[in-house]
Amino acid sequence: MVADVGGAMDPLFVWSALGVKANTPLIGLLVENASPSLRAKYAGAQYQCPRPIGHLTITAIDGTTVHFQSSSGTVGIFDLSSQSWQFD
Repeated sequence: MVADVGGAMDPLFVWSALGVKANTPLIGLLVENASPSLRAKYAGAQYQCPRPIGHLTITAIDGTTVHFQSSSGTVGIFDLSSQSWQFD
């Protein structure tokens, strides 16, 4: 999925995977065709979830807000701007 953190010309591709800690997912960013400043800020960025919630599925992205649901049923958001996790 694509996040809009720098405008329509600077997309970031957002991915999720299970991290090295048991049942703790990551959200990561892939920077393609972005401005040098965005590449410098986000290239290779990975954000480890603070909770062991299992596999994470990205359900939507709204600007810089990544919505997700986990295999354990946890629903929440990750804000790319503030790099903060919120759980419902």
